[in-house]
Amino acid sequence: MTDPRARDPIGTSSQRLKVVRAAYERFNARDFEGVLELFDPDVELHDLLLDGVVVRGRETILRQWQSRFAAGSARVMIGSLLEMHDHVLAIVSFQAYDAKGIPIGSPTIIAHRFVFESDRVVQLARSLLDEFPVDARNLFLADS
Repeated sequence: MTDPRARDPIGTSSQRLKVVRAAYERFNARDFEGVLELFDPDVELHDLLLDGVVVRGRETILRQWQSRFAAGSARVMIGSLLEMHDHVLAIVSFQAYDAKGIPIGSPTIIAHRFVFESDRVVQLARSLLDEFPVDARNLFLADS
């Protein structure tokens, strides 16, 4: 019988935190495919710009991000990370930029909840802790 205190190294907290940090690094580099490699093929993403509508699957999310960020970009800065069981909670600052790299509005504080199964993110739920700038919302939803 396996010791219930023993954990699979892939599921250790340090590994999950590394996955989350890598996801943000890749997102900031606009490596959306690289971000999604860290996610389960059937991942669920709660879209803040569409009032929490659930988007499913890496391919669907990739198409959405490519379309959404064609007219501008965004940068995420991690404020805090907390792991509890199979969840990692991240409090981040999100800044939108127009095509010229000029910031749009003020940074927005967002809570991201990553749900893991083994080493893959199976769900990313997001909650606004701040107001999302109207100009940024309009830019990113222009072609959606």
